[in-house]
Amino acid sequence: MTIEVWIGGAFLSLVVVAALAWPLLRRRQAADGGYETAVYADQLAEVSRDVERGVLEESEASPLRQEIERRMARAANETSTSSGPGNRRLAVTSVIALLVLIPFVGFGIYTNLGTPDFADQPYADRIRTEPPTDPAARRTAEIVEQLHARLEAGQGDLRGWVLLGRSLIALERPLEAAKAFQRARALAPDRADIAADLGEAMVMAQDGLVSDDALAALAAAQQLAPRDTRALFYIGLAAAQRGAYADAVQQWTNLLAVSAAEAPWRAEVEARRRAAAEAGGIDLTAVKPAFESPLKGPTAADMDAAAQMTPEERRQMIRSMVEGLAARLEETPDDLDGWRRLARAYRVLGETEKADNADARIKALEAER
Repeated sequence: MTIEVWIGGAFLSLVVVAALAWPLLRRRQAADGGYETAVYADQLAEVSRDVERGVLEESEASPLRQEIERRMARAANETSTSSGPGNRRLAVTSVIALLVLIPFVGFGIYTNLGTPDFADQPYADRIRTEPPTDPAARRTAEIVEQLHARLEAGQGDLRGWVLLGRSLIALERPLEAAKAFQRARALAPDRADIAADLGEAMVMAQDGLVSDDALAALAAAQQLAPRDTRALFYIGLAAAQRGAYADAVQQWTNLLAVSAAEAPWRAEVEARRRAAAEAGGIDLTAVKPAFESPLKGPTAADMDAAAQMTPEERRQMIRSMVEGLAARLEETPDDLDGWRRLARAYRVLGETEKADNADARIKALEAER
């Protein structure tokens, strides 16, 4: 236990003792002063003066004197009793007992029930979730701890650190997950998905606040993959939190442009985008996305145009769309759904080697998740 804790405890003990001892000392001091006796003596003198001035008859003054003298005698008796040596010793003994017993008992209880020798801990390191009670969740947590132990012992690689980080996110332990992603990023600084994992874990650990460190990781992810959806979202969130509403609107506009129509986050992003535009007095119709929209299904006009094409023209149109998807995946290499669509498209076109390469990328992404 540090000296500051002992000093603080001693000071609080003195405050408590003073609060308890004050009534005892005050009562004794008041009794020693004979305040009540002096008041009654003044009342007797006043009655005598009233008789001399003719305000009171002697027959009226006599019972008053008797009553005042009776009260005066009782007060004098109480003063003598309370101010006697026995009571003075009792008051002093009580104060000493309080002064000794309160700190002694308090620190004794703390020593037995508390943890006086426990080392100081940063607040972040004290945040821990309760052990899971569900058997499956508990088994998952045990496996994660075993994986962590192997990795710390040097029995792991990049894939292991990524798996550990994502498993810890699933267990709602983002602070530990961020540490795992830091290790992974040190091994693969050119992986946009790992940089985004790190930034997202930091944001989760801060309950949604995008810190400077988290923003740096997300900016690195966006530098590597400009269309990364998580980087676009959280960088927009950071801008909104800092009052840079124009930047927030632009980031979220870009995010909506690269998101599929069925993306589950579209509604939330739309709502945040409108709120930021309102806060910043921004005309949303004037904000244009920096990217083209992702490959989508053909519209009715596209279908009518395709019906008028020759087979070769239709094939060229499909090839152009597939090449556009392939180019986009070079910027967002962790888009698993995009790679699946690309693999199917290559097989339709009969380009088996490209389809196999896309399948290999799909397997790699699935193994990381």
